[in-house]
Amino acid sequence: MDTSETYVKMCEKAVEIQEIWKTEVIKPDDRSFWIDDFNKQKSIWLPRQDQLQEMMRPTPERGEKISPYGLSWSFYRFIDQLPPLKRGNSFEQLWLAYVMKWEHHKVWNGKDWVKDGWCK
Repeated sequence: MDTSETYVKMCEKAVEIQEIWKTEVIKPDDRSFWIDDFNKQKSIWLPRQDQLQEMMRPTPERGEKISPYGLSWSFYRFIDQLPPLKRGNSFEQLWLAYVMKWEHHKVWNGKDWVKDGWCK
């Protein structure tokens, strides 16, 4: 589980992801991970890789073809397009970046999620 400063910042700034647990789409369980930011008096949910994958589970209704490994082919295209330095990030960071790009059209600029203009 990634608890690095970078992943915590990415999760905190991903307000769309932080709202998910509040709507109970993804239910926190005894393996859920939270960071308490006492200065800001809030908790930050750090989604696990399996929770991020659940958000992006390919379905025929979404018009996605499923690879032999159960992943959307769009994830493989996403990974192939990453600059080499980005490939050193944790799987949680990669999956969060994928969810944010595919579902919310945002990319991480190192400080915040910004609109990308890229469409599905």
